[in-house]
Amino acid sequence: MLRSTLLLIGVPFIGNIVFSQPGAPDLGFAGDGTVVFGNGDDYLYSSDLLVRPNGNILILGSRVELEPTVNTMAYCEYDTDGDLVDQGFFGAPGREHFAKAAALQADGKLILAGYSFPSGDDTDVSIELMRVDATGVLDASFGDNGVVLTDIPNGSEGAFDVSVLPNGKILVAGRFNDEGTSELVLAQYLAGGALDVAGFSSDGLAFSELGSFTYVDQMVVTSSGNILVSGMTFTDTDAPYIMGFLPNGNINTAFGDQGLVIATPEAGYAYSTSIALEATGTVLLGVNTDPYEIHRFTSTGQPGTGLGASGSMVSGDFIDPDHVIRMLAQPDGRILVGYTTNDALWHVERRLANGQADGAFQSFTSPIGPVFFTGLALQPDGKVLVGGDGSVNSVSAFAVTRLLNELTVGLEDLEQDDLNTLVYPNPLADEARFSFAVPQPAVVSLFLTDVRGNLVRTFVSNSMLPAGAHSRVLDLHGLASGVYDVVLTQGTMRTTVQVMKH
Repeated sequence: MLRSTLLLIGVPFIGNIVFSQPGAPDLGFAGDGTVVFGNGDDYLYSSDLLVRPNGNILILGSRVELEPTVNTMAYCEYDTDGDLVDQGFFGAPGREHFAKAAALQADGKLILAGYSFPSGDDTDVSIELMRVDATGVLDASFGDNGVVLTDIPNGSEGAFDVSVLPNGKILVAGRFNDEGTSELVLAQYLAGGALDVAGFSSDGLAFSELGSFTYVDQMVVTSSGNILVSGMTFTDTDAPYIMGFLPNGNINTAFGDQGLVIATPEAGYAYSTSIALEATGTVLLGVNTDPYEIHRFTSTGQPGTGLGASGSMVSGDFIDPDHVIRMLAQPDGRILVGYTTNDALWHVERRLANGQADGAFQSFTSPIGPVFFTGLALQPDGKVLVGGDGSVNSVSAFAVTRLLNELTVGLEDLEQDDLNTLVYPNPLADEARFSFAVPQPAVVSLFLTDVRGNLVRTFVSNSMLPAGAHSRVLDLHGLASGVYDVVLTQGTMRTTVQVMKH
């Protein structure tokens, strides 16, 4: 039996099925592709988005309750259909709590990271971590009844990104403010919540002074355990940076210029950054500069190649300077970018590895506003998740949109005859990706015909493929505009997908 993954939208496999292009909202998610969580009274501000191994979606941030004003860390969890399965609000009385990032442990427990301060005194800010167990309550085995506060003397500090390492330790990237200056700070914790005083830098904390004022945006950890942090440093100019650290918290002097990479935006200024690791080991730095830019660096922090004429590209798209840019490197080398436009709408687009716009992906702009983008993630099946703030009765609420990705998401049994044809109404550009699953080793063919059945192009010809998931790029370059059939065969089994070419 041959199984193929196609863009089905929760409808039976009968007759002609109309479905949409990659980048379009997935109508099998909450009916219209978007879920909004909010009661119209409390304000919910999102800051991060992640996916559990089972496909469940977590959006998190902070809840502001009014009269009196109380700030708590908050999250919502949705299943793959967009149904709410859990929600949580955490914060001890007498403190104001703000979640900025989250990470999942191998056991499914959720780490919330951010900062908090005593109510009425925002000059005494501490890094705050909370761990939520599988039942949705604070894990009493972590820190003090599920909460860890880190107070660095003579300053204020907060966490802006967090990662759970393979050894179970928890790594936080944040900012330390002291008398009008600020610097990047890393903190590493043992699994129980204590600072890793013996194994990480100086008493579990590592600092790097980059300029008179430094912002921290995102952190990634490489397969070798090296740590890369992106952000903005404000000295004579507004400079986007990447700072490299070794696994022990020491500065990685072999990265960039003694651990530091500074990107030079074409516009001469910037507002926020995003960092992503490519499958090849290269590093992408996304920069919100009105318009946004993407810069590529080697794994050692040297200028990369392959974006535009060199190692960087400029989009030409305007981004709201008060909001973040987020970027993901797909395993196939394509680059997803999300941001908020100047008219308070969120926008997602995809670029090829060389930075050019990917015509196979329908760039998405939210149909109504205001919706402020904050997070981008991929489901295990490749669908794109967009997170941010929506609106319920003019009050901010969590919002998640799911977009289709490629010709192939969602597993359906296609042991059908040729009468069951899928119709792909939005014309393709010069490339599309088709994925399929083979339950056991089999001889498979994948080819393109015209509507009369004449062979036009062969992608796979009688190839013995191992069991598992497979993916092929459909090269449509040079084809005349019109309707074609993508045909997948195994023995006498045959599946046809009808597509339209620009």
